[in-house]
Amino acid sequence: MNNSTDLRDALIAITFILGLAAIGARVVTAVQDHNRSERGRCYRAHKAAGWLHIRFKSSGHAVDWCAAHEKTWRTKVNQRVLNAAKKIDAEYAGE
Repeated sequence: MNNSTDLRDALIAITFILGLAAIGARVVTAVQDHNRSERGRCYRAHKAAGWLHIRFKSSGHAVDWCAAHEKTWRTKVNQRVLNAAKKIDAEYAGE
């Protein structure tokens, strides 16, 4: 092999790795944004309170319910879930 082929292969490998890193960073950002949203807080509060498996048939059902009640979910849950939500809110209060 000659040097130009080796250099081309190295550049392709570096480009591929940088592409994967960019995709990974975007996924992490999307997950963090979701967790900070009211939808994410609703889901996490139900899960932290141990109420997810009691109230919902599946995780998908919980995600759908939280999405449908994004603005009003805190008025529709019990105190156990609200207490868990307060802890989650405190996590993000300093940001």
